[in-house]
Amino acid sequence: MEREVQSIEGHLRTMKSAFEGRIGQEVEAERRVIYFMAEYAAYLSNRLEVGKDGKTAYERSRGKKPTVLGVEFGEKLLWMKRTKEKMEKINPRWEYGIFIGVRRRSGEVFVATKEGEIKRVRSVRRIPEEQRWGLDCVNWVKGVPWNFGKGDENADGDIPEEKLVVAARGGAGAGGGSPEVVVVNTRERDPRQFYISKRDAEKHGYTRGCGGCSSWFRGLGRQPHTEECRERFRKLMGEEAKVNNLDRKRKDYEEK
Repeated sequence: MEREVQSIEGHLRTMKSAFEGRIGQEVEAERRVIYFMAEYAAYLSNRLEVGKDGKTAYERSRGKKPTVLGVEFGEKLLWMKRTKEKMEKINPRWEYGIFIGVRRRSGEVFVATKEGEIKRVRSVRRIPEEQRWGLDCVNWVKGVPWNFGKGDENADGDIPEEKLVVAARGGAGAGGGSPEVVVVNTRERDPRQFYISKRDAEKHGYTRGCGGCSSWFRGLGRQPHTEECRERFRKLMGEEAKVNNLDRKRKDYEEK
């Protein structure tokens, strides 16, 4: 783990130096674009860094070679908008944005717009090299990876802005009154499914048509089990501790 951290730090330093060389000036570590740079460095390491076995981490876990978009981090490009109404067909469908990363699950591209919004798009196009780099590559990035802006469904819970204003002005509690309690709703992850090991499959038998079970035979990386397979093992392993503990955690989660 420590060696991997050193590798990510090296990728980050290289990306930052290359980005500064492109725009012609230094970038402070506090700028928002640096936050996305760290996440993209980990993304590239997972897909491009080859180990002693001649494979990348992505290839070991997925069993197939990775693909990486041939666009440099922080580069200005064109991205395609989604039309909502028929009358919008006459309007331009491409707008300028800054490339700041890729969503691992879906392969969507993260783009920062001139208005400071972070968009997840499917189609992008490169522009002439003399137009790709400038101060816009830094100034347009105003979001952060854990909160893309207003309406972000994946954003972490934050204290409401009106509460921050009251606290800054010395509101409730400043004059001796009782302090106001602020309840912040944060995301709590749904308890994970119980772990099905190869030993469990050898004991109870493999499930026909399950990708997780068949991956063991083909020598591939671990694959997710189907719902039918999990339900079968849940019934067969109902008396084991790991299944009972998960059921208790899930019940507590649903009650909250």
